[in-house]
Amino acid sequence: MVILSFVEKHSPVKVLTVIAQVVASEAVKSPDFYGELVEIIGDILTHEEKMEEIRSKLAEQTSENGQLLFSVLYPAMCYSPSSAILLCYLSRRYELAWLLIHKLAQMKVREETFIRLKSLAQKLELPSSIVLRLKMAGVKDNHYLLQSLQALLMILPQDQAYFALYNRLKCLSLPLMFADQLPEVDKVEEEKENLEEYLKIFDRTAEILNKFPQV
Repeated sequence: MVILSFVEKHSPVKVLTVIAQVVASEAVKSPDFYGELVEIIGDILTHEEKMEEIRSKLAEQTSENGQLLFSVLYPAMCYSPSSAILLCYLSRRYELAWLLIHKLAQMKVREETFIRLKSLAQKLELPSSIVLRLKMAGVKDNHYLLQSLQALLMILPQDQAYFALYNRLKCLSLPLMFADQLPEVDKVEEEKENLEEYLKIFDRTAEILNKFPQV
């Protein structure tokens, strides 16, 4: 794969940063094409060992490098809503993931988006998602994570991906029954102005995607 060959020769952060900047500036001309490219980037981020450096930087949500990397990747990833949500999970921005899923539910969802959401649920079973799965056990400390996964479950059609996520959440069924009574005390959450700006980017991208007929 071309992207991986570049990653082998150059810094993964530098390669994905350049690609994200190109997507953000050019995708309005062909959003479906760039949406597919972004989906491939999401696959590489979760599957490839070479991307461990980027996954580690994204997880450092409070560091300047982690925040900068997210702010560069996010506008591009919005051309595939499932990839934007995946990026939120990788960077531990669980409240933003929850908000994006709720926004998706209020939009006209394209068939390909459902397919990609199923792929997102399947990515949660990968070794690279072990930390996220462990965080699911901390109901009190990761309230938005659990709420976002519940919302994702409600959007998914009942197939293999649905039941894989359902079985994960079923293990936590008792704590989740009382989730609404718990304080929303995720360890690190975005400032409200940042959340609003990220949601505006998502909305603008959704408008661009909806202007183009589905192929």
